[in-house]
Amino acid sequence: MIYLRLIFLFLAFTQLNSTPLIFSKFDLDDGKRFKSCEIQSNNRIKTWNTKRSILEKEATELAEKLAKERYWQIDCVYRLNLTDEEKNLLDRILNRMREREIEILEYNNRFFYQLVKKNLLYPGEENLISEFHKGKFDLYEILFKRTKEKIFSKSGREEYTEKDFNTIYTSILFLHIEFYFSLNEEARKRIFSKLP
Repeated sequence: MIYLRLIFLFLAFTQLNSTPLIFSKFDLDDGKRFKSCEIQSNNRIKTWNTKRSILEKEATELAEKLAKERYWQIDCVYRLNLTDEEKNLLDRILNRMREREIEILEYNNRFFYQLVKKNLLYPGEENLISEFHKGKFDLYEILFKRTKEKIFSKSGREEYTEKDFNTIYTSILFLHIEFYFSLNEEARKRIFSKLP
């Protein structure tokens, strides 16, 4: 159980932002139709224990890679020329992905409030957790909506471009960095001592 919690924390803080669309994971049989559009991505920030300027440079480069991956996947799915039935199936799978994201975000939020209970935060830092959680939730909601709108656009030329996805990923990653550097050093150590 503890190991599972660590996995959730790791995904929530460092890896959720780089998770590609994995269709077959959410529907092992019917999801195979979209498997050709899956990718195995290991793109994430490798270490948080470094200077802010280095992290920001790495985050900028990572956001560009993630945007390219997401845009490629969306385009790949669009080019499958799905039937109405397949589109309905894909919509259900995407909604399941979103539900999993929300679960991870909620677990993430509960973990950070444990820092409050253990008195590891300085006065005012509790508000940072609420802002961080809300910011992440809002940005992932935008990413989810943009992804669906692009996939299900009739022309495949929905106004959202790779640059738009780059902006979303950059915002997510820089939100992490801002939150990380806003916490006191003891709280930071507590968080990252739990990561693999």
